[in-house]
Amino acid sequence: MKPFGPIEHVELTIDDIMLFIGPQASGKSTIAKSIYFFKSLKDDCIRYVLDSIDTNNFDKPIGTYCKRIRKKFLDFWGSSYHLKGLLLEFDYGNGARVVVDLKSGYVNPTFNAVFQKKFLEIVDHAVAYARESSRQDPKFLSSSEILAVEAGKRVFLKKLEDQSNGLFNDHRDMIFVPAGRSLLATLADQIQNIQSPKLDYLMNAFIQRINNSKPLFMKTFGELVMDRKKLTQQKIQFDFLTAAEQIIENVLKGRYQFDAGEEKLYFSRDHYTKLNYASSGQQESMWILLLIFLIILENRRAFMVFEEPEAHLFPEAQQDIVQLMALLSNVSDNQVVITTHSPYILSSYNNLLYAHLVGQEKPEHTQLLLDRRLWIAPRRLGAYLVSNGRCESIVDTASHLIKAETIDGASESINRTFDRLFDIETGADDLRQDTASPLHRV
Repeated sequence: MKPFGPIEHVELTIDDIMLFIGPQASGKSTIAKSIYFFKSLKDDCIRYVLDSIDTNNFDKPIGTYCKRIRKKFLDFWGSSYHLKGLLLEFDYGNGARVVVDLKSGYVNPTFNAVFQKKFLEIVDHAVAYARESSRQDPKFLSSSEILAVEAGKRVFLKKLEDQSNGLFNDHRDMIFVPAGRSLLATLADQIQNIQSPKLDYLMNAFIQRINNSKPLFMKTFGELVMDRKKLTQQKIQFDFLTAAEQIIENVLKGRYQFDAGEEKLYFSRDHYTKLNYASSGQQESMWILLLIFLIILENRRAFMVFEEPEAHLFPEAQQDIVQLMALLSNVSDNQVVITTHSPYILSSYNNLLYAHLVGQEKPEHTQLLLDRRLWIAPRRLGAYLVSNGRCESIVDTASHLIKAETIDGASESINRTFDRLFDIETGADDLRQDTASPLHRV
């Protein structure tokens, strides 16, 4: 990536867990959104194929797909005219590569030969399916023939999914949880009607996901688990679900339920508050917690981006939410990207990294302190400081932990100011200009 917004140049390998910390407007979200943008092109590929089948139009597939990517870029980041020298490149790890740059001021997606070959194979398969389907008139089919057509459609969709997963080298669902979530809780009664072009692409997609998920929570967590047990043959991670439910109730200090068209937080059987009157911490964290529970419940594989999961949460609750994201990471091969301003998020992950390291030698003792389902293997995690247009790893290569000086940097600066004030009070030192606050350096 170079240059893009506040970012001058960044090259990254995608880890299972990626943490980005840094000052505001340093480019953390730019990096996270860029990763999500390229990985979610899989969804756009599938939508292109299905739309082409519906319209029976497969003309110029590469060019048509490029237009979709161009529109998506503009939905993510707005006009491209102000961008100079933009270059985004994503290697999917299977030889397929997508590059986005500018041509005469316009977003210009290009694909390497491996990507084009795999993409056109998907298109050829769709064309063959569309041709075969067009020969069958449903008005003259028997019930058994209609069932055969439906079975054929399922086979096609499964192959389309498999081919798309192969092209993008990823089999996960793509979910982006944006910052500013408390606004949606404040407007909870109107959220069904919020679909505004004034909201960005990712917020609109998040609203749609919430609207689709809310009816599930007309039932309690326990009822959802029992339904899953009775109605499906899918594997259920009961121990992970129990741990997740405990963490969620610990953060929310209550139980969420969608009742009579309203979002409510119950503190006892008859005592509740509507979500739009709940605390800002409860509002911000609510759908992070609920979406993770659903992913674990359905045993789905997901790639999830969380912007500022610590928002409005006490440090202990930040630790809880990190532990819930650790459960998500460990229940299957899920991937998580986190942008944060909080050293508590980094410290909480450091504890889980250290637990894994110590637990290799002393598993029983470590298990008593931290459940092994929360341990994070260091090879799975990357942590980065985003600042001054760059992105620097802050994982110590010797200890495999996040560097303490990065975690403690802000508090050390604050403590130094306190120490200097104490020195002034006691006459031990004078305030020098080079250590004054920014207001006094003006």
